Amino acid sequence: MAVRRASLVVLAFCFAILPASLVQAAPVSQGVNLINSPGFEGPFSNGADSAWARWHEERSCKEDPNYNYACRPDWSEETVTRELIRSGNKSQHIGVYYTPWHGGVMQTVSVAAGSRVRLTAWGRARAAQEQHPAPSDGSVSSRMQVGIDPVGNGLWYQGVVWSGEINPLDTWQSVSVEATAGASGRVTVYLSSNFAGFSRTHLDSWWDDVTLEVVTPPTATPVPVPTQPPATPRPAVTNTPLPTPTPEPTATPEPTATPTFTPEPTATPTPAVAEVCVVAFDDANRNGMQDGIEGSISGVTITLFDGHQIVGTQTTNAMLGDVCFPDLKPGPYQVFQTVPPSRQATTSDSVPVELQAGQLVMVLFGSTVAAPAGVATTAPPLAPAFPTTAPAPTGVPAASGGSDSLTQTLLAISGIAVLLVAALLVAVYFIFRNR
Repeated sequence: MAVRRASLVVLAFCFAILPASLVQAAPVSQGVNLINSPGFEGPFSNGADSAWARWHEERSCKEDPNYNYACRPDWSEETVTRELIRSGNKSQHIGVYYTPWHGGVMQTVSVAAGSRVRLTAWGRARAAQEQHPAPSDGSVSSRMQVGIDPVGNGLWYQGVVWSGEINPLDTWQSVSVEATAGASGRVTVYLSSNFAGFSRTHLDSWWDDVTLEVVTPPTATPVPVPTQPPATPRPAVTNTPLPTPTPEPTATPEPTATPTFTPEPTATPTPAVAEVCVVAFDDANRNGMQDGIEGSISGVTITLFDGHQIVGTQTTNAMLGDVCFPDLKPGPYQVFQTVPPSRQATTSDSVPVELQAGQLVMVLFGSTVAAPAGVATTAPPLAPAFPTTAPAPTGVPAASGGSDSLTQTLLAISGIAVLLVAALLVAVYFIFRNR
């Protein structure tokens, strides 16, 4: 017994002195599904499974003869029609009447950096003028696909590895894609349908049975074992006599150099820059405008995009008010808002701005508290979120118009009329006096 206890103590001591770099969490086993609520069976919020977030593209959402635009679709849980559910009791439905759209649902999960992961999902689509179960119009393409963002940025329009497109009209079909997880330790997966360019009474898609699994674990990097360098033999000590000191020569003073005048560099003028500030407000009355009692809210992600790359991303804080992006070069930009799952946008999710040198542009984004799960509500119509330039400097009179201008004009005419009447009375007086 004493020998066994001594062995355990020695073993515990050995583990205790191991370097921290050698003690690592075990990677996720192959075949384990990393997706939360893969069959969309969980409670739904704002039409989407609460484990998933909604996303969509809003591109020139207006009437166009070619229908080459994309608008916001509607999300809902499918529980009624059995053939629209692949397994379980629910599936995720996304669709809208008549209007072209592009969007879906997304989810961010943790995964070991360097892991090779595979995303697979089953999709179904329907495009028709008639009600179900009438067959779909085969000339319409739903362009369904899945994607993986290897670094988990949560931006569908940048850095996503997309699969090929499928068009599973009136049938269930799987689609897959693989990617290698980056150093962030997380990935974002996307399910996408794209009906841009088409208009039918019914433009619908369904998703079910999603899996994300590790197909190749990260390669472990061996930790080098420290080696002891060989000892260098020390030379034998000898009794060497010290050299006789040599007197130092007297230093000759150097001639004093005449200072050379160096002209100061000409200051380079600082180029004029611009700034964008964003206010995310609680649109309690859901009218798409910020009224006097509707203040700032926290948790809304604001992203600034210059057409080539993301300039910056900030999250709003109600205590700090608006968020600003200073020192911007003049030119076109796109401002995006991403509201948390507990809220529902009441304005559009993106705003284009054209910055001039020295200009400050304010952008207002509105959202309201989402309805609790299970409570049916009508989504508010999205009001456009227009950018506004900064107010004129103090001391510059604002242009007046309307009733004030009219009043001033009437007063001027009245004064002229009084003078004319007075002149007429004086003329009549002198005429009668001369008689």
